[in-house]
Amino acid sequence: MDRVSTEFGHVEVLDVEGRPHRLREAWAERACALVFVRHFGCLLCREQVAELRPHLQEIRAAGGDLVVVGTGGPNYAKAFQKDLGILDVELYIDSERRAYDLAGFRRGVTALIHPRAVWNYLRAFFGGHKYKGMQGDALQQGGVLVVAVDGALVFRFASKVSGDHPEVERVVAAVKEATRVAELLNPGH
Repeated sequence: MDRVSTEFGHVEVLDVEGRPHRLREAWAERACALVFVRHFGCLLCREQVAELRPHLQEIRAAGGDLVVVGTGGPNYAKAFQKDLGILDVELYIDSERRAYDLAGFRRGVTALIHPRAVWNYLRAFFGGHKYKGMQGDALQQGGVLVVAVDGALVFRFASKVSGDHPEVERVVAAVKEATRVAELLNPGH
């Protein structure tokens, strides 16, 4: 099983109050689904987190947590939390995109204008999601990583075009697997 790099875990991110953290704090105590969004105003990113929100208790009951990472500032991250009703979800800000680069997530204009991306924008828009303005790096694509407590990378999904999201069921299943891996490695904890 692959592992996240030490360098990835040491990436400094900010929380919504602007306080610095190391990314590895996200999976220090529980398995973690790290959801990398493009930016906090993105309607596609809002759609993705809104799809995951109803499964938050299931993720936590499975022994994991959900952490959202985005580009932009703390004020945008706070508004994102409030708008989506996820005040109890940790949000990290990686404006320099170091974690995105280390995770191998794409960046560029072609992912924005691809025909599948246009379809994804329409799907999100007609699904009731709203664009809230440029609140970070719009060229950056996101993805999802599920990391076990020991740093094992249980699941990786990288968006090829804007609006690519893994199925929620796959993310939840990966969190369950990450918890199982941790239990096998540390019985009795």
